[in-house]
Amino acid sequence: MVLTTSNITQAIDVAFVDRADIKAYIGPPTLAARYEMLRGSVVELSRAGIIAEDMSQMLLPYAAAVAISPPGASAAAGVGLSANSHLHATLYGSSRAATAGAIEAATAGVAGLGCGEATAGSGDVDSVSALVPTLSAMLLAAAVVCDGLSGRTLRKLPFLAHAGSPRLALAVPCAGKHFLRALHDAAAREQQDRSQLLSG
Repeated sequence: MVLTTSNITQAIDVAFVDRADIKAYIGPPTLAARYEMLRGSVVELSRAGIIAEDMSQMLLPYAAAVAISPPGASAAAGVGLSANSHLHATLYGSSRAATAGAIEAATAGVAGLGCGEATAGSGDVDSVSALVPTLSAMLLAAAVVCDGLSGRTLRKLPFLAHAGSPRLALAVPCAGKHFLRALHDAAAREQQDRSQLLSG
């Protein structure tokens, strides 16, 4: 048995494809997959001491994040996902933003979540529980911006976020909310670079 894969489907020889018994298209990761891949990377960075909080306790699984983010974000920061029709439509299925620019615009209302000064002290259970929906909403917003990116890019994105943020470089460990904001920005930059390459 011979198994082959390619990221450049338009360059594959048609005669070769005709000889394949099974052909399967596997597209970019879904929103749920993107969220969980990013969550896993962020949790690993917190375990390594790059992020101050224990993000395994601060970031909800995808299904719970989608369920709790609209009211949770509203309660924690006064800005809810449900208030942003574009992002809400992307998350809940009524429509989908077609371009990276539209996706970035859709997440603009969520990008500032967690930029206040509330912190999660090690003994402050109320502060920790209050930050959970906000941080999960921030990660969800970053995952939305990552639409169309490959799994390989998603895996390296948290490292690019940390390396590309002077603020994070000066604060080790950094606050989770600051890291997630940098992650959102890194995703937007990656989409911009991708658009320029495709248009050029």
